[in-house]
Amino acid sequence: MFAALFALRLASRQLLAEPNALPHRRAGGRPPACCANTGGEDLDAASFFRYSLDIAADSPEATELQLRSALREAVAQCETRVSVDIRVPELDAASRGFVPQLLARFALAAAGECAQAGRPPLLLFHSTDAAMQAALIARESEFGEGRAPTVVSLHPIAPSADTICGHQGPLVVVGPSGSAEHEVARGAIHSAHQQQVVVLLNYAPRSEINQDATSSRVPRGFVTAFEVLPLAVRTPEGAALRLGAGSVMKVVLQRHYPHPWKLLVNAYGRSYTEMRSFETRPAEEALLEEVSAVIKKSSSGATGGTTERSQAATDIAMPNGVRAYDWGEIDAPGAEAYRWYVASCVLRLKYGCSAAKASGEQWASDKLPGTLHIFGTDGGERAAREAKLVACALCRLDADGPCRACLDEVAISKEMQIYDWCARLVEAAETIARARGQENIAVAATQGTVLHAVCTTRGYKARESIQLNGRLFGESKEAPNNWVVKRLLH
Repeated sequence: MFAALFALRLASRQLLAEPNALPHRRAGGRPPACCANTGGEDLDAASFFRYSLDIAADSPEATELQLRSALREAVAQCETRVSVDIRVPELDAASRGFVPQLLARFALAAAGECAQAGRPPLLLFHSTDAAMQAALIARESEFGEGRAPTVVSLHPIAPSADTICGHQGPLVVVGPSGSAEHEVARGAIHSAHQQQVVVLLNYAPRSEINQDATSSRVPRGFVTAFEVLPLAVRTPEGAALRLGAGSVMKVVLQRHYPHPWKLLVNAYGRSYTEMRSFETRPAEEALLEEVSAVIKKSSSGATGGTTERSQAATDIAMPNGVRAYDWGEIDAPGAEAYRWYVASCVLRLKYGCSAAKASGEQWASDKLPGTLHIFGTDGGERAAREAKLVACALCRLDADGPCRACLDEVAISKEMQIYDWCARLVEAAETIARARGQENIAVAATQGTVLHAVCTTRGYKARESIQLNGRLFGESKEAPNNWVVKRLLH
């Protein structure tokens, strides 16, 4: 593991510069097919682009997309001296985790955004391996006329300074990473004319490195177009701070031109959330103060969530492979039930037979106090992480009125035994309704369906409409006999 560059005691914990916090070596970086902030199962190109620009740069794909966008904005605003600083080991030539091909790919991406017709970009690499990879990629890639980049390695034999200094197109200097800056690169930077675009990618010469690993590495006169500084919170013993369900807490400082710097936090292994923005790059003291507040808030949230979860959980014995949660349990910090809920949204969109769908209110009841989410998995009693969601439903409890529970939004994967899972979901709903003092239960089941057949065998009677929490369901919006009702014997 790449050595931590600094350690500062923060109350009883430490904040460490942690380049390993972002998994850039991961092959795939596409966001999940169904996300809480998207309206469907799949993302089209436009929504994927917006989604990727709004999240932390936690994959090569998202990082390259944001890098390109930031440089494009900077060049459009006539910024000619720009810096890109991505502090992960895969892009650090001094790290054992260095991936030359990835650094070459990012350098070519930066050059592509600065290329001008008739003035191809020049790339100067302090890393020979990355230069070789860039040359291979460039040879197999298509560029516009007069835009093909020139790739130059400064080691072991550098070209003459006169040749480099006479270049008129955009200049991209890659590295160095903690080593001495090559004199040819230094000369090229200083001799570039004012209208010539100069991009520094992970520029950290030995003479410029500050002992504080959170300090900016941008030389005077340059503007930060894109920066990613991953941090991890550690205990005084050096172990990663874990919250909720054992997730490692991660903090990232990120800047995407022309937007301010953002402090992004992933405390429970889900996604990064913006905690604070800064118009100028925050100093070490400001970062420590903000991260300290995040630790306190997240720690208390994790503790509180565990307490609420244990109080809200019921001892009701469910059918095999079936679990039930209210919204408080799903939304608790680090809750495994949140993963089930996201998967259930996809299942409901695909296979749900819902009375709410017809009225355009499919998601209206999800977060209401009287709603319980029923999840069915094919793993039985296996660990939750190993199981797969195959069925789900909503059980809404009546707070007043006739004390009638309502089972709706029944959705079952077509690969499963539909009858068996319908029976399990109905049995679970009846069990919950009895435990919560409901006198009867209604199920949204259209005649001729498997669900209707299951309910009929369990003693349900057809109803044209039902009343739940003072509201009438079924009149004029649904076909007759869409509801079946059964009285519960306690």
